[in-house]
Amino acid sequence: MHIDSALPSNSGNLPTINVGGTYSSLVQFDFSALPAGTSGSSVSKATPFLWVNKIGTPGAIDIRTVTSA
Repeated sequence: MHIDSALPSNSGNLPTINVGGTYSSLVQFDFSALPAGTSGSSVSKATPFLWVNKIGTPGAIDIRTVTSA
């Protein structure tokens, strides 16, 4: 699921995420498929992949961990 500052009413149903410029987005991962009793300390590595679809203006994006609501 993701939310996008440009589409605050979107509940994560769009196939793309806009970032950069005036766009800010958050991504939340669903860990319900993990076996029952699995804790964060049980996971040694997780690797998300990011593919770029289109670049409107060259630049950088920041990827950060959100640790609170």
